[in-house]
Amino acid sequence: MKLLNALSILTFVVVLFSCTQSEKETDKKVDLTEEVDTSIEEEAEVTAEDENESQPTDIDMEEFTKDLPWIEKFFVKDDPLRLYSLLKYKEDDRYIQIYETLRSQGELFPETIVELDNKNGFIKFFQPSTDCHTTLVYWNQSNGAKLIGKGINCCTMFCEGDIYFEVYDEDSGYTKLDVNHVIPEYKKLRSTMPDGHSIEDGGYDNSIELPRKGMDIQFCIEGDCKVLIWNDGKFILKESKVKVEEVENAPDPIDPREDPDYIGTPCKYVDGECIRHNHKK
Repeated sequence: MKLLNALSILTFVVVLFSCTQSEKETDKKVDLTEEVDTSIEEEAEVTAEDENESQPTDIDMEEFTKDLPWIEKFFVKDDPLRLYSLLKYKEDDRYIQIYETLRSQGELFPETIVELDNKNGFIKFFQPSTDCHTTLVYWNQSNGAKLIGKGINCCTMFCEGDIYFEVYDEDSGYTKLDVNHVIPEYKKLRSTMPDGHSIEDGGYDNSIELPRKGMDIQFCIEGDCKVLIWNDGKFILKESKVKVEEVENAPDPIDPREDPDYIGTPCKYVDGECIRHNHKK
């Protein structure tokens, strides 16, 4: 009997010890789980903070452009990618901020500025994906508005130039103009061919030269340049007897960037019709 009592007591002690150890291990597991959960939460908070810090903010175009010289304003308008090109050309470190904001939207194809003359209101740039150079200038009109000219010259097998106009004033902003309203003899110039040249001979070089100094435009055909004289919002062919008249109900010209058929090369006018060629072929 005494032996049985001793065995019972021993068994009870062993069971009690095992339960105590199990509780301790369970407490340790709970503590460890809590530590892991806490660590994950802290790590998640840090990651979220890092993401918030690296997330680009919206570009305040008005803040960036309000103090720009006129020609730079006309170049940028509300285009963040052009703002990037301008700041990078001027070695303004803020271009990095613009880049970080834009790169999340996909691959970038910024234009490259090659000349900028704020004093004379002149900027020249190109798009690396095309064979074209664009020149942007502006003229002050007597009514306070500013006439903006954009000359595009593209060269492949031969060179072609074209020009687009818009007017800017503080009240109404930008308004596109028909090129024939600004240059009454433009169609005539576009249909002119070099001496001795025929349609069967194929293409020939022409270009639009906008002024860096002075006021007049040159339209050149195979090196023979015609001067277009500035006349307060219009350009008149030198020695021309054509009267300057308003063109009523003139259609707005299509900006080449908005033209679905635009392939990087302006059109060539043949008998008044705009003919484009694919410079990529």
